[in-house]
Amino acid sequence: MDADRTPDPLKQLADDELLARLPAAAALPDAPAAWVQRAIEAWQPSLSVRLAEAAQGLREQVQAWLRFDSWTAAPLATGLRSTGTSATRQLIFSAEGRDVDLRIVPAEGSHFSVSGQVLGPDERGTITLAREDGTAAREAPLDDFGEFHLPAVEPGRYRLRLVLPTQEVQLPAFDVGGPIRFVGKDGDPA
Repeated sequence: MDADRTPDPLKQLADDELLARLPAAAALPDAPAAWVQRAIEAWQPSLSVRLAEAAQGLREQVQAWLRFDSWTAAPLATGLRSTGTSATRQLIFSAEGRDVDLRIVPAEGSHFSVSGQVLGPDERGTITLAREDGTAAREAPLDDFGEFHLPAVEPGRYRLRLVLPTQEVQLPAFDVGGPIRFVGKDGDPA
């Protein structure tokens, strides 16, 4: 192109000049289809990623509360054949029409087995068990009966999160092994 024919980006072309340049623009080769697809993918997340992000935003956040702890319950009248305190600990948490029955059982060495069942509407989901500080997260799917199992859990203070299609249920922190610590409603030790 001549220097005098170079369009000024700030100058608008007249209609007849635009029509004169259209055939030259149409004659330019198209970019290869693979390049076009890569450019689209670089700027737009895949459909599955967008749907997962949308579903995450739509999940209702629910806080569960402790309804029962077998290690802190008032002792029942014990008969002569009572064996005393069990090494197995049962915790029951409730949250909006669901109960989470959690069992903590001593396992091999100093580890524990954490298992349980979600009682309520039948839904698929996963549970995530993480230390209270957010480290050492482990995940397990719920089976057809709403049950889950995590073997070889080290002693410590943990939080359990139940992720369902429409809800995310957060359980209060609890101890696996070791002494029981009570936490008040404001989060301070009682």
